[in-house]
Amino acid sequence: MKNFVFLLIFGFPYCISANSSVNAFLLAAQAEVNELNVSSSTGTHMSMAGSWLDEAQFRFNASEGNKFDTKEREQSYEIRVRPKAWGQHEVEESILDLRSEQQNYSYNFALNAALKKRYLVLLAYLEQHNITQYLFNLLALSTQEAEFIRSEVMTDRFSAEKFFDAVEMTEQSEGLAILNLARLNALQTQIGVPLDTADSVLHTFTVESMLDPTDYTDKFVDMNNALQSAPAVLNEHLALEMAKAKGELIKTERQLGVNLLSFGYKDRAIGGDNMTFQVGINIPLGRHFSSAESQYELYEAQTHLNDRITAIAQSLTNIQKEISWLMEEIKLADLQVHRVQKHLEKEYVKANPLQTIQLRKELIEYRKKRNDIKIKALSLYVSSLTLSGFLIREPLRNWIQSGTPELVSGKEY
Repeated sequence: MKNFVFLLIFGFPYCISANSSVNAFLLAAQAEVNELNVSSSTGTHMSMAGSWLDEAQFRFNASEGNKFDTKEREQSYEIRVRPKAWGQHEVEESILDLRSEQQNYSYNFALNAALKKRYLVLLAYLEQHNITQYLFNLLALSTQEAEFIRSEVMTDRFSAEKFFDAVEMTEQSEGLAILNLARLNALQTQIGVPLDTADSVLHTFTVESMLDPTDYTDKFVDMNNALQSAPAVLNEHLALEMAKAKGELIKTERQLGVNLLSFGYKDRAIGGDNMTFQVGINIPLGRHFSSAESQYELYEAQTHLNDRITAIAQSLTNIQKEISWLMEEIKLADLQVHRVQKHLEKEYVKANPLQTIQLRKELIEYRKKRNDIKIKALSLYVSSLTLSGFLIREPLRNWIQSGTPELVSGKEY
């Protein structure tokens, strides 16, 4: 009851502050990506002239006779344009739109990677908090054990060997606890959460506040149903659409149609002025190298897309199986915790302080093991979220905290 009141008075504000800091830490991934100059694209389109003409030239030619007689001087002017083929403008615009989409997905890829990196830091923090809490609990129990054995120094029950073992365990636990608290504080500084002390680390249950494996196993159904929206799949899909569009562009450029218009004017000193007009017609010659090459590129892009979908689906299946095994391990750890707790309730155990201490050591060992398994499952879950693209789905969320709250700047939840 005393611990509950302590947590209610001191732990709740701590959790609010920690959650707000974690929220800001994850959201900082967006600023990190923007600093790398990876931003979403608004698209770039051709000018009006560029939409309908491939190229345009103005040509000027001046010549004189062999004796540099001004009467034989001649000047000519020519405007030559190469109009685009029928439908070429639309295909080129579609390619530019695809380029814009690819740039946007480059931003999504970078954000996905930046968020995953920060989740890995959070998982390292959870792991460090778990071991630090365990060591301080072990230190407290080892201290109690050494003090109890010392209290029996004047009795026949006193064992010098047990006393020295208990003292050595106490000193070792203290050194490790202090070292790991320093490591924990370093991670807390990186994340921006309030720093723990030897006392607060015993009364904050950080790992327990994280999402339990039973709460996210159903999410795998959604992930498998949304494979087409996974970042890597979308990237391959865009590559396929680009290959199709480039093939269509080649086909359009090679079709029968006007591909040259020329307007000329000659200014002659002798013989009078005249004007010329030329038209060039493109004649299709059947299948050629660029068309054949585009078909290979199209086939390759389709193969990459299929392979990517298969690989991600297989990875998600493997992760789900691994998490299922971890859930079974958690159940075994829970059984062990329950078994020890039942023993601690027995009267003959309560009457034996040393046995009580040993059972409590077992209890914190099993609880640490349960938390270790839970953190491992969370790490696999983050990998699945990264693969499926759920990590960057709007609105952004803290996917490993119970309730998966939205990541809103300045929001305390």
